Amino acid sequence: MTTSPGLILNEDDSHFYFSRTEKEMTLEGLQALVDQYAGTQVTHLFFNPNCQRTSYRSRVWEPIWEHGKQNPPEDDGGKRWCANARLLDERGLDPYAIWTARAREKGISPWISMRMNDVHSVGEPAHYIHSSFWAAHPELRRGPKIQSSWADIAFDYGQPAVRDYHMKLIREFFDRYDFDGLELDWMRFGYHFRPGHEAAGNRLLTEFIREVRTLADAHAKRRGHPIKIGVRVPSRPRTAEALGLDPVPWAKAGLIDQVVVTPFWATCEFDMPIEHWKLLLAGTGVTLAAGLEICLRPTPKVWPKYADNITTTAEMVFAAAAAMFDRGADQIYLFNYMDSQTTVDDPADYPKILHHAGALDTLAGQVRRHIVTYPDTLPDGDPPGYVLPANTKENQPVRFRLHIGAKPAAGTAQVVLGLGEEGLMDAAALTVKVNDDACTPSAVPAPKAIHSIARQTAVFDIPWDALCGQYNLVEVMGMQEKPHQIVWVEIRIAPH
Repeated sequence: MTTSPGLILNEDDSHFYFSRTEKEMTLEGLQALVDQYAGTQVTHLFFNPNCQRTSYRSRVWEPIWEHGKQNPPEDDGGKRWCANARLLDERGLDPYAIWTARAREKGISPWISMRMNDVHSVGEPAHYIHSSFWAAHPELRRGPKIQSSWADIAFDYGQPAVRDYHMKLIREFFDRYDFDGLELDWMRFGYHFRPGHEAAGNRLLTEFIREVRTLADAHAKRRGHPIKIGVRVPSRPRTAEALGLDPVPWAKAGLIDQVVVTPFWATCEFDMPIEHWKLLLAGTGVTLAAGLEICLRPTPKVWPKYADNITTTAEMVFAAAAAMFDRGADQIYLFNYMDSQTTVDDPADYPKILHHAGALDTLAGQVRRHIVTYPDTLPDGDPPGYVLPANTKENQPVRFRLHIGAKPAAGTAQVVLGLGEEGLMDAAALTVKVNDDACTPSAVPAPKAIHSIARQTAVFDIPWDALCGQYNLVEVMGMQEKPHQIVWVEIRIAPH
């Protein structure tokens, strides 16, 4: 399967209803959501109709506005979501039918993306977002004896009743909507089996997806065009396998057409091993997309003292996309990059991303910020995957590896460091090397935004000849007995 570069953009189950007024609950208002992406590098729009409830009147699941025994929403956003979704239904307007048709008119491939195990707000059992099925069946949850996190209270796909319940909605999607592909989003919320049962779970999901493939093929004949199947899975092969979400056997069996590898939510991950996925999926014809999240944290240690996240900027997205394409990604997948509210902080960055992040030729010449972050999804019991904060020791460097993709032919580059309050703030006492070449303090100001965990920033010029394509080793060393606490590390590149 050959795929042109481009951007896949996920429109979630609530954003449109949250962000629009009652006056925009019209055919024209619905079509306008799609129209803004025409003429950009967005080649695919993935429309998500569900959490535990649907944002349309389903025959098999409860719609978001019918609360039953659940509490009605108290927040303005939730009230608007329920009211606007219900208003569209009363007006006979099905947003997902309208959006898929409009996307095709505009030359954009429409998909439906199904959240397979959404557990937003499960800490509030009577929250309006929960289904009565979930509320009534605690025995169907993956961690009934643990319940220390949201994921513990998710459905257990090891149980036939859970698989049957979700297959009902999949069947309805195929019956009701004419889409080019169905994505099974296993990253909402990423944990689907009781501890220790993940390997058996992957085999169960193989049969589950086989049934979905059979449905897709049957409906493709009815619709008169192919219908693809995609999955969203964790960013690292070992993690996906350990969580029962290994797409490799699904791909080798011909059950899926696309794999999106991605973090969950906490941070955009700049160092996903795309080349390893390419090797594992070689010969399957499956499209491989790199998923970028909107949040950015250098470490999970930002909680609870500091503002917990910043959003990515266009320069950060350009860096991640350039590295992912260089490592073998076929496409870039944007999750939580919508046109308002859940989006980048600087509105001017949004069109830049849509017009430049989807191909290497349009990324050339763009300033890029490659940042040390971490994988936010790991199997229970695995060691943490973060390297920050890191403390310098006298005459002993701390080291960081950053993948920058292909090195531009010419330009300038800097190391940007952020110092935390648990160490020295005097950056003059630091020495910095990149690939064993010394860097000098720079006159270039530190870029924005940098997470607030960094109380002081320092910038060092990298000798251009020292910079390498792909991985670069940054070494930071203190020259005093008291350490510096390093909480932010990035390589900024400005091509000429």
